[in-house]
Amino acid sequence: MNKTLFGTLLGTLLIAGCSSQPAPTENIADIPLEPVTQVPGEFNRESLYQLLRAELSGQRRQFDEALEIYLEQARITRDPAVAERATRIAQYLQRPDEMLQAARLWTEADPDNPEPYQLAASLMLHQGDYQAALPLMEQAMAADSRQALALLSSQSDSMSPEVLDAYIAMISRLLARNPDDVNLLLTRAQLLKQLDRSDAALADFDRVLALEPDNLDAVMLKAELLRLNDRSREALRLIRPFQQRFGDNRQLQVLHVQLLFESDAGRQAVLAAQDLTRRFPDDHQLHYYLALLMLENDRLVDSREALEALLEVEPDNTAPYFYLGYIAQTRGEKEKAIGYFGQVEEGPNLFQSFARTLNMLDRDEDFARVAIILEEGRARFPELATRLYTLQAEWLNLHGHREEAVALLDAAIEAEGDEVALLYTRAMLIEPDNFEQMESDLRQVLEIEPDNASALNALGYTLTVHTQRYNEALDLIEQALALKPDDPAILDSMGWVLFKLGRLDEAIDYLQRAYENFPEPEVASHLIRAYWADNQRNRARELLELHLSEDPQNEHLREAVEYIGGK
Repeated sequence: MNKTLFGTLLGTLLIAGCSSQPAPTENIADIPLEPVTQVPGEFNRESLYQLLRAELSGQRRQFDEALEIYLEQARITRDPAVAERATRIAQYLQRPDEMLQAARLWTEADPDNPEPYQLAASLMLHQGDYQAALPLMEQAMAADSRQALALLSSQSDSMSPEVLDAYIAMISRLLARNPDDVNLLLTRAQLLKQLDRSDAALADFDRVLALEPDNLDAVMLKAELLRLNDRSREALRLIRPFQQRFGDNRQLQVLHVQLLFESDAGRQAVLAAQDLTRRFPDDHQLHYYLALLMLENDRLVDSREALEALLEVEPDNTAPYFYLGYIAQTRGEKEKAIGYFGQVEEGPNLFQSFARTLNMLDRDEDFARVAIILEEGRARFPELATRLYTLQAEWLNLHGHREEAVALLDAAIEAEGDEVALLYTRAMLIEPDNFEQMESDLRQVLEIEPDNASALNALGYTLTVHTQRYNEALDLIEQALALKPDDPAILDSMGWVLFKLGRLDEAIDYLQRAYENFPEPEVASHLIRAYWADNQRNRARELLELHLSEDPQNEHLREAVEYIGGK
């Protein structure tokens, strides 16, 4: 049944139901009605009644009830108009599961209509169900490929290589029928780029430019791909004719500046960036990006001037102060840098401003100054209180004030409650002196975050060091390793507990993997002892000599020396 007839039927029912003249009443004997027989694509009295109910529910804003009825009737009647109505209601209510059900019913009822395929495919792509979206995408692109392909391109960086290959094969099938479809060529090129198949992607971009020499999307995408393949000079030659013609295209102009920097034309790049700033005086976001681009390319003075100019027109934007602080710190201007960092009041670099400030205050006499800066920081930015307490405790411990650091964390936990970062940091600081409190803190962390891999590993490792509860330690470290299978610290812990359990072959395997990724003295000392215990004496001595030559006073290496000497 078509939409017009469907609307007419409902309209007739509504008009009849709303008539101001009541129908004359008669005593009519009950007449038994024939059983309802459902024929797909046709309505019976029961369906019409239910659809009328749904429309009345919608008028009363009872949309959940209306959606439920329409979905059920779409399944029963297999009518495209009913399925479309169900899809629209689900879309309005932002109910993706019901929308997908309705759109699928719509495709079944009207298989030649590309719209339901587009809706269903779009929803699946947004949900990350790329494999299931594939056949729907192929149907959707039969009529309007531009919108579907734009969505596909935007999702390509989340797809696995296998899924990307499947979509490339689908687009290739479509191109076999229409080899000059520019949208298909551009999309396939972007998918090929995602797979690092640069030559094939460049061939598609070249094909587009042969068909449409002024296709700016193809020019910019090809230039970006050349840039990623260290062919910046070639990319610069490609975009130069367009850079003059499309002077108002800011994305193209920024790409031009990037390519100048990467082609070792730093002065030209700065001049081009300054020219863009003058041409677009009100685009402060562009100015900020160009200032950071200059900073990234070590043009410190030019970047500082651009950031200072930005602060003149946007005095309430404190984000540039972080980069001014970075520039001053890089130039060795410590007090100026600390002053700039202190003016940052918001944004993702706020905490980093405090961290960088403390990094410059590296003398014991800075103790009081650090305390004042972080106390004021906690008062100004209470949302950072926990992180600033942790930062201060780590600074104190680094500068030989471990007792003060623990006392600070005690006070912080009293003030802030059982915050994971505070408990974990205190546990790490008190571990040599108070194993029982350390274990209690880590157990509390795991009550709050059972899947905290760092806490699982720390507790398992310290149990191995301070107790003989090796099986309990092994269980904790196995949980941590399941969460982070390539973490060298956890691999080291696993090797160490297996060593304690006498499982030398397994221990050496884990310790070697840890050492390959993190060749530090502590990991080396564990591997040395495992080699020695396994009668691989020469390997143990070679590894020990290597690290002693670099750090002869390291406590972990000295422990390895004692172990070997006592055997």
